[in-house]
Amino acid sequence: MNLDGPALDWQAGTLTEDYAFSPDRHLNALCNRLVRQIGPRAADEVATLAMLAVTPRGWTEGFLGLAATARETGREFAAGCYDRAAESLMEPAVPQRPTALTV
Repeated sequence: MNLDGPALDWQAGTLTEDYAFSPDRHLNALCNRLVRQIGPRAADEVATLAMLAVTPRGWTEGFLGLAATARETGREFAAGCYDRAAESLMEPAVPQRPTALTV
């Protein structure tokens, strides 16, 4: 994450520009999509995760942690979004995949 970059700019409830959460363009797109879907609170959560996660596994576990925290605070939509973000980074046969996410 580029801490010298522009701050997240919210106008009328929408993010006006993408933010560089990760140098990986696919992961960065995922993070920006989450922020747009969940809202301003997710920007801070994902930015904190971006500073801590350095491996794909770190991102996956981080998203699962954000989902658990969101669920504990009654933010079910955010929890679902974070669960799906984590799922998108998991290999298909990962045994720790939450059962709620398997079809």
